[in-house]
Amino acid sequence: SRFINENPDSPEFKDYILNECKNIRIQLGNIIKKEKDPALNIKLRETANLLNGIITARFIKEEHLTALLTYYELIETLK
Repeated sequence: SRFINENPDSPEFKDYILNECKNIRIQLGNIIKKEKDPALNIKLRETANLLNGIITARFIKEEHLTALLTYYELIETLK
């Protein structure tokens, strides 16, 4: 909630987003380890690789934030 009114170009905001990406990658990794379906496993690995686009971005855009929300929803669905 701290970042709702802050500048999305601030270094603190980018650090926060990068930490969230790391947490999402860890959670997806745990789900991938437990997943028995090979097709779903491949799709989850590709989905986890898409985080690189957010991690390597110079600026955090609204589309990156939307993607993070989608990752959270995916993780909740798979739990």
